[in-house]
Amino acid sequence: MKVARKKAWRPKSKTGCSTCRIRRVKCGEEKPYCLRCTKTGRRCDGYDSDRQGGSSPTLTSPQRTAFSQVPSPTLVPSTGIEGDEQERRSFHFFLDRTAPELAGYYESEFWSRLVLQRCHSDDAIRHAVIALGALHESYKSGDIKLLEGESVQDPQQRFALVQNNKAIRYLTSHLSPGGTPNSAEVILTCCLLFVCFEAMQGNYQAAFTHLNSGLKILGEWLERMKQNSTKAGSDSNLARKFIENELMPLFGTLDIQSTTILPTSSIQWGMTVSPSKVDFKTENDIPSSFSSINEARICLENRTHWILEFHQNTAQKNHSLSQEVPSSSIDQGPRNILDEKSKQALGLEQWSNGFSNLVHSIRPTMDPKDLRASLSLKLFHTVVKLILETALFASEMDYDKYMSEFELIISLADTLLESYGDSRREIGRVFSFNTAIVPPLLCVVCKCRDPGIRRKAWSLLSTSSRREGGWDSDYATSIGRWTIDKEEEGLEQISKAEQVPEATRVVVAEIVSLGRRRALVKYLQGRRPANVDVQLKEEWISW
Repeated sequence: MKVARKKAWRPKSKTGCSTCRIRRVKCGEEKPYCLRCTKTGRRCDGYDSDRQGGSSPTLTSPQRTAFSQVPSPTLVPSTGIEGDEQERRSFHFFLDRTAPELAGYYESEFWSRLVLQRCHSDDAIRHAVIALGALHESYKSGDIKLLEGESVQDPQQRFALVQNNKAIRYLTSHLSPGGTPNSAEVILTCCLLFVCFEAMQGNYQAAFTHLNSGLKILGEWLERMKQNSTKAGSDSNLARKFIENELMPLFGTLDIQSTTILPTSSIQWGMTVSPSKVDFKTENDIPSSFSSINEARICLENRTHWILEFHQNTAQKNHSLSQEVPSSSIDQGPRNILDEKSKQALGLEQWSNGFSNLVHSIRPTMDPKDLRASLSLKLFHTVVKLILETALFASEMDYDKYMSEFELIISLADTLLESYGDSRREIGRVFSFNTAIVPPLLCVVCKCRDPGIRRKAWSLLSTSSRREGGWDSDYATSIGRWTIDKEEEGLEQISKAEQVPEATRVVVAEIVSLGRRRALVKYLQGRRPANVDVQLKEEWISW
């Protein structure tokens, strides 16, 4: 006789995800998607609490670490959000994957908390975040195409484009005359998100258009604040602090990225980005030891703004001095330039000492993220030192004196990539707001003429699979390959940098990204004749 088997009684879960509750299986309740669903290929529909969208934020006190400023207890934004299933999914992807990847190796209140808080109060920011999360999920799984209206075939990418367009429509209310009380911070926040959206899909021209618009709006806002400083109320003060403390540093980072790495003073003076009304430089003392990695990073970026301005001013002065000017001006010009260069070099040396003291104090407790942050800043510092030196270069041959710096860049970049070990395959393609290895390695490929060193840099670049702000490793790899081929064409058995003559050396003045995987390179090859306007050559590259 068959005995009927009774199903063991288990208490019903009232907190599991909707999918597991419908299937009547035990839910692990992992957030935002439970493992039972994701491991079996099912779509996790989330939790009822996530749909309410109005749950109160919880109060947490961040742990004290050497690599983060220690704020007072802060409000953590609710992870629930209004919208349909796909919108909630993309928002959670942004929360779990996109925001940490954008922050990179550094602590970021903006990406981890502040932008998420504003998703609950502003439709434009919410849809821009959802669009970026949706596009990032597609980016992690494979190549993405430029999102051009009806031509988008992939449903996920089409959804991202629709969300981005919604964000633009909602933003119009803030752009109208009068706007709303928080219009400036909403517009600038959306501008940063739009820059990331365009850069992620490789549309660099659109990304820099958004950046220039944001810099213009930020400059106009700063002017208004100067004029109305005595009239600001408490709400205006909060908005002002948010813009000055959170948004301005991010725009400053992008402003640095928009400058050509190691521009050559002989032609770059006339090719600079249109000046904005924003002055990111500050006259801050450099401490003998930094208290956190963020403090060190902010200080180095400030030094970089000073050095880039010095580089541009020096190029303009050198150009003027090459024309017919009184001899007294020629005598005075170089002295002022050398004094300023010494001042900037001293600042970089003080930064290096302060950073070394910080690293020494935290070395016993450094985790992999701390190590990568340290390596990234050392890379940044090495390149900035080189930028300072190039301001006085008379010839491309001068780069041959800096082989040790080029080798250091490669060593640091290689160590940073190796720190991921086997997890690099799991992480896949990386998109971060800050630069780390792409611009420094491109600098080595283009400016180091030693065949072995520049090819090792190119190899690291070509296998890195990274997009860092406005710099893409595939894009940079193509520029580097083109430069090597152009400079070494017709040369045989090159074993050292000196065998690449000045007549074949290339100076890239401007790169215009047009469409998908295609760019116009404007360049000079050979030494520039004195007192003669340069006629730049042009050539298309694709990748």
